[in-house]
Order: sequence, then structure tokens, then C-alpha cells
Amino acid sequence: MRAQAASVPPPTRAQPASVPPPSAPSELSAPEPPELTAAPTPFVVGHESFDDPRDEATRIDPRPPGLAGSVAGSVAAVALRAPATFRRRSGWSGDVAYVFTVLAGGASARRELARGEAAIEQGRLICEQRLIALGADAIGDARLEDARLAVARDALGLIEEERSAKAGQAAAAEADLDAIERNQRGELAKQQQEIETITGELARIAATLAPLDKDAAALRRRARELGATLAGLDDQIRSAEGKAASAPADRAGVEAELATVRADRAQVAGDEPGLAALQADLEPRIAAFQAERARANRRLAEARAAIVAAGERAADEQAAVKASRKVIDRALGELEKRRDRALGRLGEHLAGARPRGLTMPIVALDQAEAVCAGDERRVTELREMLSSVERAAFARGVAILIGLALLLGAFGYVLATR
Repeated sequence: MRAQAASVPPPTRAQPASVPPPSAPSELSAPEPPELTAAPTPFVVGHESFDDPRDEATRIDPRPPGLAGSVAGSVAAVALRAPATFRRRSGWSGDVAYVFTVLAGGASARRELARGEAAIEQGRLICEQRLIALGADAIGDARLEDARLAVARDALGLIEEERSAKAGQAAAAEADLDAIERNQRGELAKQQQEIETITGELARIAATLAPLDKDAAALRRRARELGATLAGLDDQIRSAEGKAASAPADRAGVEAELATVRADRAQVAGDEPGLAALQADLEPRIAAFQAERARANRRLAEARAAIVAAGERAADEQAAVKASRKVIDRALGELEKRRDRALGRLGEHLAGARPRGLTMPIVALDQAEAVCAGDERRVTELREMLSSVERAAFARGVAILIGLALLLGAFGYVLATR
């Protein structure tokens, strides 16, 4: 069930014809109480006609022309608004129509209510911003003279000085963070360069040690072979000496063989001093390079540990500075809120005093407040409408629809079983 939209003028701000600027806040005169007029007819939703394509279940019927004219013509006149309701006709047909009106109109009203609540929040934010802007314009206009304005200028000056000091501390904390990060990058670059240098040294040592280790392995192999050869010759000498003792008749031949073996052993043993000298010359060189490699490895470990320590130190310093910066930012936020509250209170005062030099921002504020007031009025009407459902009539309409459905079902069953 739909009804035609009501044309309700938005509320306007009462503007005095001539209000001199007060010398102090206590001298502001309170507005006179509004004059009440006769209550209008209740707002209803719905329409008698079911064929009008312009009908909408959440639209409100227009006010009486006389009442609308009286409100528009006099700012001081205020009309008592009756609660908005869904239209309901009498009789069983009215109850059935009321069910459809509530279902269709309720869904549309809830959607419009959600949009209206969001618009109210946005409108209030805009009004607050325009009040702050009005106060800021007045603070910056040296031509305006007002006792409240002078007090506000002094208070805002103190807030601004404190805010500037906190902003300086925030800038210093930001500079400290940059310095910590820069020092960390420098330390990392230095240690990385040290690691690259040590890595090069280790590569050079490895390239030098490789042939020396190869030569040392060859000398150790020759020493083992020489020792084995000498051991074999010693065995031959002992065997020849045993033959000479056991066979005196062939002593000359045994002596000749023994002399030959001893000569061979003396010749082989002559290579042993040279081999030992080569080993004695090579092993100190290898030991020196190995010691140098060990020192390079220690330096490499220290450089890597320095990188880790630099990262941990920078993290601790950054955490301390960020904690201080968080405190400073919180203080800055509180100061900005104090400034905005002071400017908002000054804007409210100026909106009531309406000085000549601030006509444009005051008009912008009036427009924003008018829009916000219209949204609030519409949301109030929608809430009243949703809470004004007559449960008894709705239940009767549902019961009638259920009964009709059962009756039609029974009729169809009878026809089908014939």
C-alpha cells in the first residue's frame, strides 16, 4: 500500500533581526520560548486507492495547507507533530490491506532509516567542521571585537604554543629514527665490506695452501715408501746373517750377499735426510697459512656477529624512540581536540551572535544544520512509523489471509476429487 509524498519544509534556524555583539558570554540573552499552535492531523501512511502508481508505503500525507503556511510564515511558530503511522481502514478488508501496507512499507522504511542514520552522522560531522571553521575564521579576523573572542584567542594561543612544542619534539623523534636507521645502514655496509675482504683473504689462503698440502702429502707418501724399503732391507740383512751362522761352508757367498744388501740399504737410507729436510721446510709454511686462516675465520665470525648486534641495537633504539613518539602523538592529538573544542564553542557563540563579518560561514552552517535537522526529523518519523504497527489489526489480517488460503485450498481439493 503506497501513499503520496508529503511536502514538509525543512526546519530553519531562528535568526534575530538585529543582535548586538555581547561584551561577555554571560550577557547573551536566551531566546523566548516558542509559541505553540494547534496540533495538526496525524501523519498517516497508505492511501484509499490501490491503483495510483505513485503510491509508496513510507510516504507521509501532506499537512493541512493552513498549518504549513503558518509555520513557513513565522519562524517563532512551532507545530505539535503527531506520530507518523501506517494508514489502516476499518473492516476485514482494511485489516487485509493493512498487512500488505505494513510489510511493504516496513521494508522500505527500514532501508530509508538506515540511509537516514548514516546521513545524520555525516551531517553532524559537517556541522562540527563548519562550527570549527567559523571559529577559525573569527580568530583570524582582527576586525572582529568581542570579549568572548578575545578570551578564545588567548586560550588558543596557549594551546598553539604547546602544540608547536610537541610538534618540535615529534620532529626531533623522527630525526632520531632517521639517524638510527642511517647508522644501522652504515654499520651494515662496513661489516659487509669487512666480510667481503675476509672472504677474499680466505680464498687466497686456500689457493696457496692447496699446492703445499699436495706436496706435503707426496712427501709423507715417499717417507712411508722409504720406511717400508728400509724395513725390507733390514729383513734381508737379518736373514743373510742367519744363513752365515748356520752354513759355515758357504760363508763366502753369504758374506757377498750380505755386503750387497747392506750397500743397498746404505744407498736407500741416504735419501732419508733429504726427505726429512723437505718435510721440515714445508710443514712450518703450512702451519703459518693454517694459523692465518684460523685468524681470518675468527674475524669473519666477529663481523657476522657485529651485524646481528647492530640490528638488535638499532631495534632497541627504534623501539624506545617509537614509544616516546607515541606519547608525543597522543599529546598532539589531545591538543588538537582541545583546539577543535575551543573553536567549536566559539563557533556556537558566534552563530548566535551573528556578527556582520562572518555572514558566509554562518549561512553555510545554517544550511548544514537545516539539512541535518531534516534528516533527524525524517528518521524520527520512520522510527515512530515502525513502532506504531497495530498488532491486533495485523494479526487479524494475517488470520483472514490464512483462512482465505485454506478455503481456496479446500475448494480446489473438492473440485479435484469430483
